[in-house]
Amino acid sequence: NIINGLNNGYANIKYYLLVNIDVSKMKNNQQMTIWRKLYGYTQKVGKKIYIGKGLIEKSGGKKLGKAIFLVPMEHRQEIMTFLNKNKVIYKINEIFSDSF
Repeated sequence: NIINGLNNGYANIKYYLLVNIDVSKMKNNQQMTIWRKLYGYTQKVGKKIYIGKGLIEKSGGKKLGKAIFLVPMEHRQEIMTFLNKNKVIYKINEIFSDSF
């Protein structure tokens, strides 16, 4: 049992939300807005470079693939609110891990 394991030397295990999104039915400009908000962006204008952090990085999460990412469970509400507000189709799984 995972709870007993937490007390027996597995104290580094954390609770995450694994999110898989599908934006394939959205227009390209809507998709780009979603990607930038979630994953952030880097933009070069002349000699200046602008970097915008995404929701996932700000919340301590990690991008695993183009449409799949992990966020710590304590930050799930801001991610879910963003996805629902933007009508993004998604699947979620709750996982425990000590390696992210």
